[in-house]
Amino acid sequence: RYDSHPAWGGMAFQLHGGGFGVLPGLQWGLDDQTAGMFAARSGIILPSGGDDRFRRRADILLGQGLPAWKAWRSEQTTTFYRTVAQRLATRRPDARLVLCTEDLFAGAGAAERLRLAVSGRTSLDEVIAETGLDLAQLAASPGISVLRPRRLSAEESVDASATDLRVNQSSELDQMFALHATCGEELYHVPARLKLPSFDAQSPFGADRTRLTLTAASMPTGDAALRGLASALTARDFAVTVTGGELYPLADNDLHRDALRVFQEIPAALGEVRTERRQPVTMRIYREAESTTVCLINESPWPVELAIPLEADGTMVWRKLGLDPSIDAAKASADPLVSGTLADGPKSWSLTLPPFSIQARRFSSRVVKIGAWTPKLGPAAQAALARQVAAFEQRMANLEVERPYSELQNPDFELVGDAGQMLGWQ
Repeated sequence: RYDSHPAWGGMAFQLHGGGFGVLPGLQWGLDDQTAGMFAARSGIILPSGGDDRFRRRADILLGQGLPAWKAWRSEQTTTFYRTVAQRLATRRPDARLVLCTEDLFAGAGAAERLRLAVSGRTSLDEVIAETGLDLAQLAASPGISVLRPRRLSAEESVDASATDLRVNQSSELDQMFALHATCGEELYHVPARLKLPSFDAQSPFGADRTRLTLTAASMPTGDAALRGLASALTARDFAVTVTGGELYPLADNDLHRDALRVFQEIPAALGEVRTERRQPVTMRIYREAESTTVCLINESPWPVELAIPLEADGTMVWRKLGLDPSIDAAKASADPLVSGTLADGPKSWSLTLPPFSIQARRFSSRVVKIGAWTPKLGPAAQAALARQVAAFEQRMANLEVERPYSELQNPDFELVGDAGQMLGWQ
């Protein structure tokens, strides 16, 4: 109905861990039809008769047949989504199927497995495999854009946000999407929920029948608003970013808006791209036919000073990316902080990157040479890092201190009551 409208660019599926876009778990799908399809494809013989055939199938598929079972499940889901993408392309060749993954681990089974991944008892690859998805295959499929999830939460407690941190800092996900710039990043602002029992108590329907919950998007302020995008660009290059939450964020942040403008002007990662990292700054260099774009990302919460040597054969013009389009072009060209001209020979680009900032310049020469550079942190950053190291060393030293735990009444099981019961363990 809307495929001819210029605003329509495709279709999005939300891959919720408890929804219909993924498979419930490895124990699911033992019915006769599914078992027959798997047996015909894999050549593994499964029990076909008897009231206990489902248990016997489970013994095989969750035992020696597990690798083949996982591979076949992911093959079926990949084929399904590829078919959807192909059908979209028949309606409009430039349409894309977008797979949103912010709640991929929200199902009961996936959430439990994710907690195991947090403790190191399994890998995130194994957790994803149990959902029946092969994200690497989907990311490499024509017409499909899989969004790498980053869950941004206002929770300060590590216990409350441990699973989100595990997903955000996942090297497994970064490697899956590293070679697929068309698969973007999803910056999902986890909703903050507040319950009001006092309101429920005043309800004419009774407190047991009233559940009021206020929901708002977790939106950071100031420099922290850039942290999600800065972390994503530090990890890899990508062409699409999606940001939002359960509710549309009403907060506006000028720094975040300017950073998005810079991101829009960064060239697509289709040509020559080089990445250099010197903590806490990442430099990404894009060379096109007649220009060179240099993007700088500071992933730290402190300002960083930089002096970058530049050299070009002949005079070249440069301009800063991400300017407000309402700024007069004549004024922008006259501002030495926004644009300028570099004469032939060695020059230096000196600047201070604010916390979590993203800045970029475009030079009118493909052969501009960029020399060795070293980021410099200020005294405040060095003092903060020293405090963190001291706190970590103190915690490590406390691990060797033995403290008595007096909460258990009968820790050694030696106290027995008059009736022979074990005291303290009822």
